[in-house]
Amino acid sequence: MMDVGEAEGYTVLEKHVRSAVDTSLEAGFRQGDDLWYYYVPGSGHNQKDWKARVHAPLLYFFGDVGSPIRVELNGPESVGLTGACPSFNPIVHYDSGFVATDLDGKYEVDDP
Repeated sequence: MMDVGEAEGYTVLEKHVRSAVDTSLEAGFRQGDDLWYYYVPGSGHNQKDWKARVHAPLLYFFGDVGSPIRVELNGPESVGLTGACPSFNPIVHYDSGFVATDLDGKYEVDDP
């Protein structure tokens, strides 16, 4: 179980955690079996934010993650054909309270 808060700072922490996740996947780890990753919107690198999500690794290691009940997609409200490449974060919520980013999310445009 690896997580990192969006407000922790991309240049210092997020890219390193995501690199470890990607390296683990390349080494054969499977999302949902051997590895869970959660990119936490608005969360920082402090005790208050860790407290809000400490239940996730405890459920993973000692409990039951449960079944997915909904997905929320975090990212920009709109994207264009030019400019910065947008990043999306599909967060899966489980009936146990567990949450994780779906690294295999597939996206389609409803109205091109």
